[in-house]
Amino acid sequence: MKAVVWQGPRRMEVGEWARPEPAREWVTLRPEAAGICGSEVEGYVGRQPNRRPPLVMGHEVAGVVVEAGPGADRSWVGGARR
Repeated sequence: MKAVVWQGPRRMEVGEWARPEPAREWVTLRPEAAGICGSEVEGYVGRQPNRRPPLVMGHEVAGVVVEAGPGADRSWVGGARR
């Protein structure tokens, strides 16, 4: 899948990133929209030492659930919860 990847202070690239497998009780989303917030801007310019490249940016995501991990409620798959 394509992702915006932070490569270090003031360096971003669009690249391929492995599709995540959902962990226990987690789900996988097909992103429809993602936001970049103030903490990511601070990370982008190198002001957050806890961020280490390479790092996929955009933790505020909205999308459709496409897969449920072990123990997750499978009724979430495909859209709104039924």
